[in-house]
Amino acid sequence: MLAKAADAARAANVHVDWIHADATRFTPPGMYDCAICLCEGAFGLLGQGDDPINQPLSILGNISRSLKPKAKALFTVLNGTAMLRKYTNKDIAEGRFDPLTMVESSESPPREGLPAVAVRERAFVPTELILLFRLAACLCSTCGAEPQGTGGEGPSIWTRSRS
Repeated sequence: MLAKAADAARAANVHVDWIHADATRFTPPGMYDCAICLCEGAFGLLGQGDDPINQPLSILGNISRSLKPKAKALFTVLNGTAMLRKYTNKDIAEGRFDPLTMVESSESPPREGLPAVAVRERAFVPTELILLFRLAACLCSTCGAEPQGTGGEGPSIWTRSRS
């Protein structure tokens, strides 16, 4: 996927540093003008042993440390309030959703024809996101939500680093 994105950036004559790394342990090689984290799978996708609070906080802290002063970041995340409305007590009892951690558990094949793998995704509510961003030393300048079914399945957040 990064190779396709790099080809598209070159074709558009845009310079982008494409970095493939574990976002919770990322050490930036420099400071950046912006960061983009689109698609719910990027921010909020949990490994089987990941803590649903510390994992996103680690990612935010690493992003915050890698941004130049006044740099901006854009995130999209799964909508926690939509999940609370979607899941039933039966889903909770069967382990498909945990309302305390806002974690949805499912199985999905990585590609057509491959066996399903366990997937854990973390949803967020806007007030929680604002707090997480503050803890990670980011200022949250805009936090809004698009209705489900419009392509944006949750809050979109613009942030900027402190200073």
